[in-house]
Amino acid sequence: MYGTTYYWHAAGLNAVDTSSWSDTWSFTTAYELTDAPILISPTNSSTGLSYSEVDFTWSASPEAINYQYQVSLNSEFTAIIKSTTTSLISGNIIGLYPHTTYYWRVRGANTNGYSPWSETWGFTTESAELNAPALIAPANNSTNINIYNVILDWESVFGASAYIFEITEDENFISGVTTQQINDTQKEIIGLSEGTQYFWRVKSTDGIVYSDWSEIWNFTTEISALDAPILVTPLNNATGISVESAILDWNSVIGASQYIYEISTDMNFNNNVSTEIINETQKEIFTLSTGTQYFWRVKAINSTLESNWSETWNFITEVPQQYLLTINIVGCGTVKVDGVEYTEPIMIVENSIVTLTADTTESCHFTNWDGDLVGSTNPQQLQMNANKNVTAIFDIVQVDQVANNQQIQVYPNPATEYITINADNINKVEIISITGQAVFTLEQEFEYNNILIKHFNKGLYFIKITTDNGVYIENLVIQ
Repeated sequence: MYGTTYYWHAAGLNAVDTSSWSDTWSFTTAYELTDAPILISPTNSSTGLSYSEVDFTWSASPEAINYQYQVSLNSEFTAIIKSTTTSLISGNIIGLYPHTTYYWRVRGANTNGYSPWSETWGFTTESAELNAPALIAPANNSTNINIYNVILDWESVFGASAYIFEITEDENFISGVTTQQINDTQKEIIGLSEGTQYFWRVKSTDGIVYSDWSEIWNFTTEISALDAPILVTPLNNATGISVESAILDWNSVIGASQYIYEISTDMNFNNNVSTEIINETQKEIFTLSTGTQYFWRVKAINSTLESNWSETWNFITEVPQQYLLTINIVGCGTVKVDGVEYTEPIMIVENSIVTLTADTTESCHFTNWDGDLVGSTNPQQLQMNANKNVTAIFDIVQVDQVANNQQIQVYPNPATEYITINADNINKVEIISITGQAVFTLEQEFEYNNILIKHFNKGLYFIKITTDNGVYIENLVIQ
C-alpha cells in the first residue's frame, strides 16, 4: 500500500536447525496521495471551546476518497481518545473534559493507502462551573482517629484539575490553618496531636475557576490510654444464672474498637479459660455447667492500645429442678429408662425427655401404659415436667401349637409374601411384635382369609386369632 511502513526480518534453516531471526528492518512506501489535508477549524491554539462538542473542518485532498481524523490528549498521539474515518471533510467529538488541551490531525485515504498527516493543531476547552467537593472520610464527628493514619478523602469534581484543602483546630478557620493545593482527591495528614478535635474542608479548581468550600467536617484523634471496662451484668456474686444462656455485659470505653473477655472456673484464670476478641460490649455464653461458680473479666483494645483488665466478677449458675420418676410393673415384664433397666425411683432434671421401653419375652405380652403415661405405644417418650408415676401392664401369653388343633391352620409358616388362615367364624386377627406392639389388626371377615405380610420387618411375631370358639395364639416367623 502507498504511504505505509512495513517491517521485515529473516532466518536461515536447514534440515535439522533454524537460525535466530535477523535484525528487524523497516521501509516506507511512497505516498500516492502526496498532499495532506489543510486544517481549517478550530484554529490552532484556540481556547474556550465547548467541552460538550467540538466540530472539525479541513480542506479536501486531491484523489482522496475518505479522511481519517484523530483527537489526542498529547501532540505525540500516544493518548488517542478518538480515531475515525469519514467521507466528509468535517467531523466532531463530544463529551470532552473542561479546561483541557486536546490535539487533532487529518489525513486523506483511498483504496491504495493514505496521504501524509496534516499539521497537528491544538485547542483548549472552556472551564466548567465547579461544584464543591463532597467529603468522604474521616466521617463527620468521628472519634478515636489514629493520629498515624489520618487520610482526608473526598469525591472528584467534574472539570477540576486540582483541589485545595484546609485543616485546623479552629472551627472558624481563622487561626492555625494548614492549607495546600494538590492534584489528588485525598491527602495523608501527619503531625496531629492525640485527643484533639480537627476541622477540615476542600474546594476544587481548574486553575482559573474555583468552587465554593465544601461542608466543614470534624474528627477527634484517639487518646494515649484506654480505661478498663466497667462490668455491668451478671452482678458480682450473682446466683441462679441460667446454664443455657448467660449474657456478660459491660460499659463501652472511649477509644476502644474491640474488647477481650475471659471466663473461667479458676479465679486466677490459669485453667479452663474461654476467651475471645469481639466488637460488642456484651457476649452471650452458652452451655454452662449447673451449680458452678464462674469468674470473668474484660479489657479494651484498639489498633495500638490495650487497657488493664477490669475487676474480676463472679456468678454461680442455677441448680436445675429435678422430678421423681416412679414405675410400677404389673405382670411379667420389665421396663428400661433410656436403655437402662428400671429398678428404683429415679431423679430426673426438669423438662428432660426420657424413653420408656417395655421389655417382653415370647411368653410375656405388653398390654399398655397407665398413670402419667397412657396408651400401648412401645417404646414411649415422657417429659419430666413434674413428678411422674407410670404403670406398665403385661400379661402372660400361652402359646398353643396350632398344628395340633385341627380347627385352625396358618400357613405357610415361616412366611415371606402372605399367610393363609383356615378357620371358621373368625372374629379378629392380630399380628403382634415380640415387643408387644400390634402391627396388624383385622376385626371383620376377609375374602380367602389371606393376609399380605411382605412389608413387615423380618423376625418373630405372634398371630392371635379370635373365633366363636375361643382365642388361639401361634408363633409366626416372617423371613
